[in-house]
Amino acid sequence: MDLATWHTHEQRIDAQQTPDGAPLLARLPRAFVDSLAPVEALALAHDPRAYLRPRQQLTTDGAWLVAVFMAGRGWGKSLAAAGWVIGEILRGTPDRPADFALVAPTIDDCWGLQWRTIKALISPWVRYIERAARNQVVFPDHGVTLLMHSSEVTQYRGPNLRGAWCEEPVKWAAGGVELWKNLRLALRVAGLTPPRAVLTTTPPRELNWTLGLCCEPTTRVVRGTMRDNPTLDSRAVDAAYRAMAGTIEGDRELNGRVVLGTDGALFRLEDLEAHRVQEAPSLTSIVVSVDPAQSAKRDADPVGLVCLGVTSGHLYVLESCSERLEPAAWAQRAIDWAERYRAGRFVVEPTGSGSYPRATLEAQMRIGGLMRRPITESKAKGSKADRAAPLSAAAAQGRLHLVGRHEQLERELTTWHPAANFSPGGLDALVHGASVLTNNWRSL
Repeated sequence: MDLATWHTHEQRIDAQQTPDGAPLLARLPRAFVDSLAPVEALALAHDPRAYLRPRQQLTTDGAWLVAVFMAGRGWGKSLAAAGWVIGEILRGTPDRPADFALVAPTIDDCWGLQWRTIKALISPWVRYIERAARNQVVFPDHGVTLLMHSSEVTQYRGPNLRGAWCEEPVKWAAGGVELWKNLRLALRVAGLTPPRAVLTTTPPRELNWTLGLCCEPTTRVVRGTMRDNPTLDSRAVDAAYRAMAGTIEGDRELNGRVVLGTDGALFRLEDLEAHRVQEAPSLTSIVVSVDPAQSAKRDADPVGLVCLGVTSGHLYVLESCSERLEPAAWAQRAIDWAERYRAGRFVVEPTGSGSYPRATLEAQMRIGGLMRRPITESKAKGSKADRAAPLSAAAAQGRLHLVGRHEQLERELTTWHPAANFSPGGLDALVHGASVLTNNWRSL
């Protein structure tokens, strides 16, 4: 999915939003509520159809398989998902047992956010058994078992599911792609409605699988802002909007808008997208650039690797990755890329470990009996922002081209900004390689 495709689907999604308003409990005449018997009043207070706003409620018809509540903070996404889970529990019967998954970034989030929200809303006469050691909650009178699953375990195999509530997939470990793929395959148990998943999330910062999911015809997307929730303190809401007025984070976090990139980032996704190509032209010079970890230890920082070339003042990114790799592994990958694309040299940034990057590459070339390529050491001079500025300008001018998709690198380029407290290896490798290819930017 490219940026233009997302914008087209986003217009359709926005046009399909239904009106919102106060929940039924807030609209019922006081005289009617006062006339209810205590048990009737209690049942009404715990009925999701009564305490959820119209846009928070999901229909039970068969028109959707996935629902995505992608709204601003405080809108009531978790409340909406919990209400849906409760409705599914109450429809269950012991003769047709069913499993539902609660999936969150960590297992503590499953218990502390998802189950706590459900537990606070469910009717007091509904029996359940918490099995913390197994990360399960069992509802014996309804044949339903809630299975807690942390995104830190990216595999999901075994259970056959009737449904799942997926909390904050934008925060799932390893991007969440593998977990969602496995989880979706587990949603297969028949019932009165199709097996379904409900996702609750703030908008992502880059094009990813969650936006692709929103574009599918069987996905229902619900949007909204913090101001839509009348139960929040208006003074706190106003303060939040004042503090984040006019910022990308304000649009994303408060208004639930999909704004790809980060305030102050040196690269815009629109620029990268506009000048993306599927094939590179004939290149006059190609390098493989490495931003190694600061040590050769197994738990060191991710290594940035980029293969790029230049012609007629335009840079083309052929391959890229940012992974935690052992020295022999990243060196072999760099060599493989150099062989595949006929790169003329390697570019490495010297580390605090001295000559280990150069020595590792040289040793790996000797071991493989491959053609020796020169290795250029590109030392970091000045701030990262100053080093990246010429490349940022080249991107804005349409002279930086990504060949195909480079999800990790694109994420690094469009989210890193000078005040960030992280140092992405892919961005560093790209800057060093581009600097060498352009003779420190004199040829661009």
